[in-house]
Amino acid sequence: MAIFFSTVLFFGVIVAAAAGIILAVRKVRHRETKAGRVCIAAAVVTVVCFVGFGLTYEPSEKPEDPPPTASSTEPEGPGQAQGDAQEPTEPPPATTPPVTTTEPEDPPQGTTEPPAASTPETTEPPAAPDQSAGQTEPPAETGTPEGTEPPEEVDPIEQAQQDIEEATRALFAEWYKNTTVDSVTVNEHLGTEKEGDFVLLVYATWDVKNSVKMTNKMLATYSEDFAARVGQELENVQDLSVFWTVPYYSETDISVKYSYERAGAGMYETGHMILVE
Repeated sequence: MAIFFSTVLFFGVIVAAAAGIILAVRKVRHRETKAGRVCIAAAVVTVVCFVGFGLTYEPSEKPEDPPPTASSTEPEGPGQAQGDAQEPTEPPPATTPPVTTTEPEDPPQGTTEPPAASTPETTEPPAAPDQSAGQTEPPAETGTPEGTEPPEEVDPIEQAQQDIEEATRALFAEWYKNTTVDSVTVNEHLGTEKEGDFVLLVYATWDVKNSVKMTNKMLATYSEDFAARVGQELENVQDLSVFWTVPYYSETDISVKYSYERAGAGMYETGHMILVE
């Protein structure tokens, strides 16, 4: 019935719409025809079909029934049971039967064969004790590693001579301007019985263009000041000589020389030679 009413409803809507259009056109032209009656009849049929369709329409989809529970299901006839039995079903997973281990029975008395599990394993004889285990290793020798030569011992005389030379150059660089130390010679003092006394010979250059008088005065001042510092700081120097070269007067010849000798904590002048006049 729902299909019938829906079909009639569809065609009724089409007819009502067509009659309505024709009626409107006729009204505009002031002509009355049967279109009005057709439109009214189609509208009535449409309304009736719509009401009938609403009353007779049933949804095609029904809510699913809840799955039957185990308590509510009853076995059906033998045919149904036979049909269910014919359906292939997966066998339940095979469960391995529990393995029961039987404890070995005690062998009867009088048997000489021991059980196989109790056969003793062949063991190696214990290693001989290390005799050196109880001995403490000697301490490693301190020194140079193998393959390298040990450092040579520094001669104290040579070390003292090197220290005097370095101190001499440091004093000239700090206190005496416009001077250059050309060479320093440190010799052992053979005129004293005390070991470790030295003779210091300093060769220096004063490169300033000046008068003879001013040159001699400056070199005398520098020499006396240096001798006083040597007397205080270099106690192992017993004799001192300072040789000055003045390129303004001679490029190679020594222009001035001053000599000193230790007296207690100081140095006193023993002689001088002035060649610039």
